[in-house]
Amino acid sequence: MGRRTLRPTKISGVNGEEYGASFALNGIAHFMDKKTILALVLMGLVILLMGPYQKKRMSQRTAETAKQEQSAASGDTEPRSIPATPRPVVSTPPGVSSEPGLSRSLPAPDFTPAEIVLENEYVHGVISTEGGTVRSWQLKTYRGKEGIADVELLAEKSRGLCLFIWNQELGAWEDLNKVEWKDRSTSEEVRLVANLGAGREIEKIFTLPPNAYHAEMRLLFRGFESGTRYRICWLGGMAVTEKNIKDDVRAMQVRTYMGGEVEKYDLKKGKPLHSPSVVGALDWVCLRNRYFAIALIPATGRESTFRVSGPSWDGVSCKSYDVFLESTIGEAREAKWTVYLGPQSYADIAALGVGLERAMDLGWRWIRPIGKVMLAVLTAMHRVISNYGIVIILFSIMIKLIVSPLTHSSYKSTNKMQEIQPLISELKEKYKGDAQRLNKETMKLYKEYGVNPVGGCLPMLLQMPILFALFTVFRNTIEFRQAGFIPGWIDDLAQPDPFYILPVLMGLTMFIQQKMTMKDPKQAAMVYIMPIMMVFFFIRFSSGLVLYYTLFNVLSALQQWLMKRHTLA
Repeated sequence: MGRRTLRPTKISGVNGEEYGASFALNGIAHFMDKKTILALVLMGLVILLMGPYQKKRMSQRTAETAKQEQSAASGDTEPRSIPATPRPVVSTPPGVSSEPGLSRSLPAPDFTPAEIVLENEYVHGVISTEGGTVRSWQLKTYRGKEGIADVELLAEKSRGLCLFIWNQELGAWEDLNKVEWKDRSTSEEVRLVANLGAGREIEKIFTLPPNAYHAEMRLLFRGFESGTRYRICWLGGMAVTEKNIKDDVRAMQVRTYMGGEVEKYDLKKGKPLHSPSVVGALDWVCLRNRYFAIALIPATGRESTFRVSGPSWDGVSCKSYDVFLESTIGEAREAKWTVYLGPQSYADIAALGVGLERAMDLGWRWIRPIGKVMLAVLTAMHRVISNYGIVIILFSIMIKLIVSPLTHSSYKSTNKMQEIQPLISELKEKYKGDAQRLNKETMKLYKEYGVNPVGGCLPMLLQMPILFALFTVFRNTIEFRQAGFIPGWIDDLAQPDPFYILPVLMGLTMFIQQKMTMKDPKQAAMVYIMPIMMVFFFIRFSSGLVLYYTLFNVLSALQQWLMKRHTLA
């Protein structure tokens, strides 16, 4: 098999949900009653269980989708359309399969396929003259599963940018992925030409900008009538790239952006996936795992028909998706695509300007803006400090300094609440039969002594969304993938602590902090129970998040000790 290397140098380019739940209960146990603490614990459990619930909901949606596809196969071949694009789509003629795998393959002459290497400083791609398809795409800037080789994005059976053309005379799709594409490449671009006979010819042109993860693809159609249908397909999904195979496979999905909405398609255990055809102005379709993405982006935003399918998944092996994008040949006989094959780096994919950053998992809608800010701050600090572990430590100190005025106010409010507890008890005894009068007199007492009854909760309320945002940032963003802190102990801040040292330290710091603030002997049991519960929660969380929260607890305990000392003085 021949191989040719091409390094374009003159093209200018663009630079490139298991949801966890835990929140800051520290510093409030001493003024909360048992019912309040129990309510907070139950809230945490509900949020922790939201992940499985959402998975169940997605499974139900997948089942409904499968039923729709079966209905279409039995005779209803009208695709589902996006409201913004009501123009009807041409459906598959009766008796003709819509599956490319069952299409008519052109007779392939005997030839020896050659491989053309498309390469820049970031990527090493391989395109075969058999079908003109992408067979390999390695990222030089990221290490593989074992931390040594470049990351390979294509699975063994993956075939990227496959092409099918509709033959009206035959009433079938012509499979162009086994025919020979003649190499007409130059020093600046890969040019592959397929001669289909009868004066018909298709040319694929690939260009690779320097310092970029995306390639540009042009299709030139010669000898075809305007309106002829063609399909660009990505078959076989993408590769597992992480050592933690289970988490990486679970994250594998197909996402589309159409009509301003992101749709998710996910294989479920024991269930094949056959989505209905969707028609609309497609912005992009993206295959993704936990950290990397393969996205097909039409340059013109023309109306396309999208469909995705996948075989039944066993719950263990790699998910395999087949993505089909159907369009028609325009008057210009030319189609342009941007193909992104790279990391889910917010800066890189946002620079493409097509909203591909929406394919990233940054938490719930109300958490995403906070997550973006947290990620921007952490990456900015990393430009100065190379060790992300030290960055997290400094970030914890910074967040603590920001919320320390609220903590101080909370401490004062809590002390005042303790001082007026005897007066509140008297009011309860005096107005025990009149709840309305009791509430009125209690609020009057709060006002007289300048007490805010919810003041002690303010640090917790601020800390909770920060923790949720950091959970998704540390777990799902590629910046923390394989980012080490202490060699031999924490080699990947995105993964749980393998020795459970950090979760145990976090539990100890929480215990010490609650012990310092406990004033009601009736709540002594919670001082022991809550840290143990939190340890079991945090054992599964990324070590980056546990490091942040542990240090935050230490700083909170130190602040409380200083405030208490100042009060006594």
